[in-house]
Amino acid sequence: MGEYSKAFSVLRGSLNIHQMSQENNNSNFAAATYYWLGRIECFMKDYSKALEYYGETLEIYKKRALPEKHPDFAITYSNIGDVKRLTGDYTTARSFLEKALEIQENVTCDRCDLAWTYTYMGETYREMKDYSRALEFHEKALKIRDKLLASSHPDLAATCHYLAKVYNGRRQFKVASGLAQLAVEMAEQKLSEQHPHILEYKETILEIRKSL
Repeated sequence: MGEYSKAFSVLRGSLNIHQMSQENNNSNFAAATYYWLGRIECFMKDYSKALEYYGETLEIYKKRALPEKHPDFAITYSNIGDVKRLTGDYTTARSFLEKALEIQENVTCDRCDLAWTYTYMGETYREMKDYSRALEFHEKALKIRDKLLASSHPDLAATCHYLAKVYNGRRQFKVASGLAQLAVEMAEQKLSEQHPHILEYKETILEIRKSL
């Protein structure tokens, strides 16, 4: 949490300096800074503030007159959708994620960004206990990441973990356990032993083993 607070202070200070030195702050720098402030607030679980910063990002994109189907809009819609998921507002989450996918599936964009939108949609359906739909979206994310990323990439480990949680919900505990263990093994290649993701993956393994 301390590292997030430090990063937030640096970004907020940079944004303040930028705003004081510019007559018009509707720039790439301001949009990117608001975006990362939103990400940090999300990591710190202050979801209302995260939504405020993402809203500022959208306003800048609109003032810059970006096309409605611009990939930058999609990334922000995707992140707003995930925040809404985290607050339990699944209807709004799906709405924003669908808006993101409408762009990302039909224009040239970073495929890894599309994978994250699939992941957020998968997690939304998983939390709604619609495991078939959750599996569909997580497998779409896996297909992209498996093609583009190294086998030791943390995003692939995350996908295995999400799939483990889906199979756990479907009561396919052996499959879930294997995927969760794979997530740990992959993550350990790049992340420190006490990294929050690895600790979360190990916690999932213990949870699954209780059902075996």
